[in-house]
Amino acid sequence: MKSSEPGGLGITHPTYTNQDQNEHVKASIDYFKCTFDKIRYTYKSHSSITIQEESLKFIDQLFSILTADKNWYDYQKIFGMHGYKNCIVIGEYIRVFLYGPKNAKGYNTSMIDLSGSACREFLERNGSFTDLIKLMIEWDAKCTRFDLAIDDTSGEICDIYDLWENYIDPCNYTSTFHDHNPMMPKNNRLETFTGFGIYFGRRGSNQLLIYDKKLEREAQNKPVFDFSVWYRYEIRYAGGKATTIMKNFLINLLKSQEDFNNFAFECLYGVLDVKIRDSNDSNKNRWKTAPMWIEFLNQVKKLKIVNEFKPEKTIEKKEKWVERNVDKTLAKLYLTRQNFLLDRLKNIGSKLKDFTDKDLAEVNKDLKSNGLKAIDKNELKKVAASLAPSEEIEEENSENIEYKNYK
Repeated sequence: MKSSEPGGLGITHPTYTNQDQNEHVKASIDYFKCTFDKIRYTYKSHSSITIQEESLKFIDQLFSILTADKNWYDYQKIFGMHGYKNCIVIGEYIRVFLYGPKNAKGYNTSMIDLSGSACREFLERNGSFTDLIKLMIEWDAKCTRFDLAIDDTSGEICDIYDLWENYIDPCNYTSTFHDHNPMMPKNNRLETFTGFGIYFGRRGSNQLLIYDKKLEREAQNKPVFDFSVWYRYEIRYAGGKATTIMKNFLINLLKSQEDFNNFAFECLYGVLDVKIRDSNDSNKNRWKTAPMWIEFLNQVKKLKIVNEFKPEKTIEKKEKWVERNVDKTLAKLYLTRQNFLLDRLKNIGSKLKDFTDKDLAEVNKDLKSNGLKAIDKNELKKVAASLAPSEEIEEENSENIEYKNYK
């Protein structure tokens, strides 16, 4: 049973059949995990956790949205994991973890964990992701995993084997990821093998997986219906980016499967841009996007997802990092490699010459916060010259410099 609500968009159901194939591309939410502290507890023992009275309305609201068909306290509790004392399972896969680790505010957390199977079950029970995500945002929840999947059951516009051979393997692409780890068939797609996939990023972090879903299911003896092709593009967001994508999902007010598809395409385009090689230009960002990729992504624009909770880089944090990680090494080098340390100081001069406007702005922000005078580019050149070897100092920068504002 499929939901008619916007939140029910795009999950490939176990009953997905031939009649649905008029839509060859379908986006879905394939994993959703959130932690929050809205529910407050009184802990008595491992088997006795009491929900505080003022939180009862919140847990009732949560279980209603999660399609519970009875009161939450009537569900069987099982032992939790990952630091959570208990877990309640709705249906077969929908899990709510209770009384978890404390957050920075000192409150015990709760967690919703919807695997791919749970996402499908949630929608089959007429659950709405729109309602669930709206509640999580109201509760200031942190989404720790949000997977978007795009299933292509045609492969006519973009064949992932050609994508690998003509674009990914020869590095004709740009990506937010620094590596790809292909799982290649022995020779060609006609052989018998367990799978084919192109993986970007590292397990447990943000990832992009492009793989042959049909081969995967065949290897697991699962039905592939009557699809001759089944390719999947799976974007896994973790940490702060998961929270950002959760908020973007709601902001976009998805009203149809087409809206959802385009939203997922924007996300995919944001992490992978397939290019036409230009041998006359070493900057891949200036290479033109392959027409095939633009057509497959339905002419959408890139959606850049930032880390919602990425800490700001400051001079103060860098100072503490050096104290914590570098001081002892410098002491050892002082006793054994004094000339090496002197060379490092001279090298700072050359690094100052390479400063960008962003680097200088970071330095000046710290100076101003400590009541010190900011440095302009001319003063920066003088400092760089003072640290360079004497033969490199240009005469125009050889005057004495006052350092007290730069310490």
